Amino acid sequence: MIIINNPHNPTGRILTELDFEALGNILMKFPQIILLSDEVYEYITFEEKHISAHTRSQLLNRCVMVSSFGKTFHVTGWKVGYLVAPECLMKEIKKVHQFLVFSINSICQVAISEYLDLISVQEISSMYKEKRDYFRLLLTNSRFELKPCEGTYFQVASYSSISHENDVEFCKRLITEHGVAAIPISTFYADKKDLHLIRFCFAKDNATLEEAAKRLCNI
Repeated sequence: MIIINNPHNPTGRILTELDFEALGNILMKFPQIILLSDEVYEYITFEEKHISAHTRSQLLNRCVMVSSFGKTFHVTGWKVGYLVAPECLMKEIKKVHQFLVFSINSICQVAISEYLDLISVQEISSMYKEKRDYFRLLLTNSRFELKPCEGTYFQVASYSSISHENDVEFCKRLITEHGVAAIPISTFYADKKDLHLIRFCFAKDNATLEEAAKRLCNI
C-alpha cells in the first residue's frame, strides 16, 4: 500500500497533475499495490484546486479515498468521516469496520445530513482563504518566515532567524512565555527530524488571530 495525504498536513501543500502522473506510473509498474488517499482537507484549498485520486482512471479501481465531514465543517470532535472505494475493496473494509467501529452516533449523522442542504463547500473554502490571508498579513512584520499554504487550515513557519532551539523546546517556550500554541514539525517525522519549523492553526476567530499575531510579532 502507498499512503498519500492531499491536501497535506502539516505542510499545507497539494499534489499537482505532475505528481499524479508520477504516482500513476509507479502503480502501473506494481499492480499489487493499493493506494490509500487521505483527502480530509479536500474542500479547504485556495489558489489551486484539490485533485482527488478518484479522478484518475488508472487509480480508480485500486484506491481507497478517506475524507471527513468533521474537517470540512469544522466539527472535528464529532469524528464523522467517510471513505470511497471499489466494491472489491469495500467488501473487505466492512469486515473490519463493523467490528472495530460499527457506527457513528445517530445524532451526529442526522445533524451532518441536514447541514449538507444548508452549506456550500465553496463558501467553506473562501472562509478559510480569508483566515489564511488575514493571519499571514498580521505576521508581515514578525521574524517568522511563512511557508506556502495551498490548502488545509495550517500555516507552517520557520523560526530560524529567532532561535536555534529544537522545535519542541521552542514550542514549549512559545506557550510558557508568550501564550501561543504551535505544533513542532519534527513530531511528524519518524526520525524526529528538526528543520526549525512549526505549525500554526488559523481556524480561529479573528480576535484570537489578532492577539496571537500581536504576541508573535513581539518575539
